[in-house]
Amino acid sequence: MKIGILTFHSVYNYGAVLQAMALQRFLLNLNLGDVELINYEVEDFKKLYSLNPFYGGIKMTLQRLFGIKERYSQAKVFDSFIRDNLLQTRPLQLGELPDYLQKYDAIVYGSDQIWNTVLTQDDGVYFGEYTPINIREISYAASFGTDICNSVQREKIRTYLRKFYRISVRERQGIEYIRKEIDNSVELVVDPVFLLNRKYWETLCENCYPINKPYILYYSLQHNEELINRTNRLAETNNLKIICIHPTARKQRIGGIQLYDVGPIEFLSLIKGAEIICTNSFHAVAFSLILNKKVLQVNHSKSKSRINNLLTLLELNEQEYSEVIDFSKVNVQRLAQIVEDSKSFLKISLIN
Repeated sequence: MKIGILTFHSVYNYGAVLQAMALQRFLLNLNLGDVELINYEVEDFKKLYSLNPFYGGIKMTLQRLFGIKERYSQAKVFDSFIRDNLLQTRPLQLGELPDYLQKYDAIVYGSDQIWNTVLTQDDGVYFGEYTPINIREISYAASFGTDICNSVQREKIRTYLRKFYRISVRERQGIEYIRKEIDNSVELVVDPVFLLNRKYWETLCENCYPINKPYILYYSLQHNEELINRTNRLAETNNLKIICIHPTARKQRIGGIQLYDVGPIEFLSLIKGAEIICTNSFHAVAFSLILNKKVLQVNHSKSKSRINNLLTLLELNEQEYSEVIDFSKVNVQRLAQIVEDSKSFLKISLIN
């Protein structure tokens, strides 16, 4: 059997790269045959992570020129990880896809925000627009990435998703969006990083990035004054220094030490070693849960549902969301069952 995966896998983003690796590793462990990531990227999406500073107007160019040395240094670490850990095809252009995809018995779409048409500039590849009809199409933990389904997303659901063999998403809102447009059954599953156990992730980052003094890890994908202020208070109260990271080396506007040579493995190591993780990143929260850490999360304004859906699986209430959550003390039985159900979804989808 030959399985292809269509997701975001080669961008400078910790969660994107690690979820792609996790899904590929899990599918390889099923011993069904070859599994490779289909190396296709939306042109406009690639620009978000491009190292070329000269696009997007004068203001954007100036912003991107600032800190370009650090961006190149960090990108080099990402590129090395992707090259060494992901099995992928050669880079493919849009016009090649209909013929190239004929080689697969099944294509798994996801995870990540592949159905976020704002990110993909309305590209239909991740909805199966260019996939031959004889290929088995499965979505795994696909996300719309927004709290409101727009007209383009609704149209693509109606046009393309009804031909999928099986559909799964990682947010309850995604189930509602799809059921409003088509009558296909939809299942709720977990992000691929949960398909691999804690021991796997700890071994991957073992002794990678030791920090001698106790610290808070600050990782923000969106500037948020509340998150900054609460992080500073936690650092002062607990006598902790602040370590800052960002996948594209964007300067963080908070007091502390910012690191610029942090790839996916280093990201995991820093979470593992932190006393508290302060973040608005879904995958930072996910790995804090997997590694039994303490986390303070403040919702990203554009995708509140992503983290909230995960915390709901742990039966935490809204008040508990807003405090420092100690994942070593949280009941994870319900999550564990959904992890097993998610594994079964993939096995049944590919074997039956």
